Amino acid sequence: MVYANPGTPGAIVTFDARYDNYIGGKWIPPVKGQYFENISPVTGEVFCEVARSTAEDIELALDAAHAAKTAWGKTSATERSNILLKIADAVEANLEQLAVAELHGAVVAVGHGFALPAQGAQLRLQLVGRGIGGHLGAVHFLRRSSGGRAQNGSGE
Repeated sequence: MVYANPGTPGAIVTFDARYDNYIGGKWIPPVKGQYFENISPVTGEVFCEVARSTAEDIELALDAAHAAKTAWGKTSATERSNILLKIADAVEANLEQLAVAELHGAVVAVGHGFALPAQGAQLRLQLVGRGIGGHLGAVHFLRRSSGGRAQNGSGE
């Protein structure tokens, strides 16, 4: 399927002209007020500006993460799992728009047919901790190591 590039007439996706940092549940301009141009790999044109984060912005993000840590840590495993499953549901419910946004309309069938559905599957995989069937013949797997780390991947 051919899609109009985001932000053009007939497109199913649009972008804001500028994006700030998302920190602590809010959009926050970069501390130093700097942005960089985000260039489409498909058209070579600038399609928005994105915050150019510095060490000061990272400190703000770390402060927000540390502030959220206690409440998140007190959240039951079941509730955290349900939150992540809702994210996987949202990814899967919006595959077409996400593929167009990610790929700027170029070769959307690839993103829509494989890469993005795999993201939803990957979230579910992390939650159940076992291998599950993938899309287009891929098999996703999760291997837990004795050090408590999880490794994941996919193969054909």
